Amino acid sequence: MKKIILLMLLANLTTIHAQDLVFKKHSIAHQLLELEEKAFEHQNIDYKNMYSIIDSVIKISSIKITAILNNDSLIDEKTAIKIFEAIDETLIELDFITFIRIERLNQALLKTIIPKESLKFYKQKDRRVGNQTYYYFTIFDGGAICMTEKRLNHFQSSNSNSYYRIDCDLGAYLYLAVAEVNDLPIYLVEVPGHNFLRFQLNSNEYVNWDNNVANTFSNDDYKNGMSPTVSEEFLDMEASLNHYLENMNNDEVIGYHLENVARYSIENSELAQAEKQLIKSIQLRPYSASARNELAWMYLTEKEFRNKEYAKMALSLATETDSINPSNPDYKDTYACACAANKDYKKAIELEKQGYNDEKRINAYKKRKNCYSLEKIKEAQ
Repeated sequence: MKKIILLMLLANLTTIHAQDLVFKKHSIAHQLLELEEKAFEHQNIDYKNMYSIIDSVIKISSIKITAILNNDSLIDEKTAIKIFEAIDETLIELDFITFIRIERLNQALLKTIIPKESLKFYKQKDRRVGNQTYYYFTIFDGGAICMTEKRLNHFQSSNSNSYYRIDCDLGAYLYLAVAEVNDLPIYLVEVPGHNFLRFQLNSNEYVNWDNNVANTFSNDDYKNGMSPTVSEEFLDMEASLNHYLENMNNDEVIGYHLENVARYSIENSELAQAEKQLIKSIQLRPYSASARNELAWMYLTEKEFRNKEYAKMALSLATETDSINPSNPDYKDTYACACAANKDYKKAIELEKQGYNDEKRINAYKKRKNCYSLEKIKEAQ
């Protein structure tokens, strides 16, 4: 019955204002998928179908949002939540589930068979005081499936056995696409290891929406590690250094996603492409420590970049990374490697002790070895 209703809604799309009909490859989600299509053009992936899935999310959500806005003359907190819920409802109807974690849209927009009968969900209560919401989790295919009650009901009653998988950022891209077409002030926001959406009502008021669990959370909730899927706490100083809790514009979203695309390029030894992607990511998000760290590490450990100039560039990147986030042990580790590559072994040892304090690395630096030789030894083992 629901499928029939969806077809009827699509048939009635002409009742929506004309701008909603002209969006193919213009929304942020289309742009991000296009980045992947260019990066992975050698692979046999049906991108045409994936674009059409994004189109469907936008079309069906737009119908629901138009109905909401026709009834609510003023967009306030309640209306913003209704709009978020309408998009979540659309994703449920189209067989999307939250799966942590995948990294690319060309994974998210490919249906995966999930043997429902073999899955056992455990119940987890929202950890905020006084909140009575429950979420449902299970492990599948090396990741975690997260369900709300509404999603779980659909999942268990649906005749489908294959689903699209989205996580915090990939799901958020679809929300952003809907928002863009409907001129809604919805933004992607980053916190450590996680992303959420923000509906900016005015300069002072907003609604934070965690699309992983279809619920609202305050900034303090995130700082206190209250998100059900990522529980890392952070301080105001860390937020300021890393631009956490800030609205991202589209360029920043593209820069953010380019990091994910670059990781895949590195995995496939397409290093020249990965270098371009990471450099562009840093240009679009100049405050990003993670993109700098990724690029520095590639320069330090890949054969193609083994010369003094790349060692110097790696040291510059690692120094900047450490200044942005001096408490991250992974960044300290890269910084130590960069110092060793530039023959400053004393500083490399000091930095490694501040980071992971890895005895193998420390002993290697004492013997005047660098990370390239260490990584190659690890691969051989």
